[in-house]
Amino acid sequence: VCQSLMNEYSFLPDYEYAAFDFHKSAWGASKRKLKRALNWLGLAEWLERRGMFQTEVQRRVIRAMDDADLVISSPGGYLHDYYNYAQRLTVFELILSRNKPLVLLAQSIGPFWKSENLDRLKAAMNKMLMISVREAVSMGHLEILGIDRQRLWLTTDNAFLLYDKDRK
Repeated sequence: VCQSLMNEYSFLPDYEYAAFDFHKSAWGASKRKLKRALNWLGLAEWLERRGMFQTEVQRRVIRAMDDADLVISSPGGYLHDYYNYAQRLTVFELILSRNKPLVLLAQSIGPFWKSENLDRLKAAMNKMLMISVREAVSMGHLEILGIDRQRLWLTTDNAFLLYDKDRK
C-alpha cells in the first residue's frame, strides 16, 4: 500500500523476511531445506554472513543498505528472551559489518536470561550509534547487559525525541 502511495520511494522487507521468496520454486524449496539442515549443524549463519543462500530480495536489501548513510531499526518489542531474536541479531551484525551507523528506535528490550546470544547482543549494541527505549525497565535491562550508557536514550515515543527541537 505504501509503495502505491509513495512510488518515489523504494520499500523493501526486513532482510530476514526477504528470505521467504525461497518458496517460489522447487529449487527455492530445496535451498530452504538445505539451509534448515545447515542451521541444525550450526553453519547457516556463518554461510549467510558470507552471502550464501541469499535471495534476490535479500541482495536488493543489501544494496540499499550499502547505499544508505544510516540504518534505522524501528519500533518493536522483540529483543528479549521470550522470543528468538537470533536472526535479527544476525541482521544487526550484518549492518554493522558493513560500517553503517545503526540506530534502534523506541524499543522495549529485555529481559535476558538465556546465555547463548548475550555476548553477541552486547557486542552489537555497543557498536550501535543510538538505542532509544520506551521505558525505564528496558533501560535497566540494557544497563545490566553492560551497554554503554552514552548510546542509550529513554523516550516514551519517537515523537518525543523531537520535542525539544520543535515544540509545535
